[in-house]
Amino acid sequence: DEFEIELRERFGPLAGPAAELLWLLRLKLLLRTWGIAVLSAGKGRVSLTPAASTQLSVDRMIRLFHENPGVYQITPDSKFITPASCDSVRQLFLDLETLFANLSES
Repeated sequence: DEFEIELRERFGPLAGPAAELLWLLRLKLLLRTWGIAVLSAGKGRVSLTPAASTQLSVDRMIRLFHENPGVYQITPDSKFITPASCDSVRQLFLDLETLFANLSES
């Protein structure tokens, strides 16, 4: 966020593509922080491949899957598929941030 503030102070309001790029950087940092190796986005859904060092609770993923059949999926190769808005990088970030908070170990 400090970087965004500095950009705004130097150049004024950010154009749409510049703002999206900042959200993309935030998304990449979020995925790295939570230990997600791969993210694939499609129409209204994303597929998350956790790294071995993931900070997400596998037990909570499984519980969420069982409590919401048809909403979440877990594939044989350990991908977790979840609904998410892919209309903008910002909205995808916010959706995943909420999901990760619900799936955290702590």
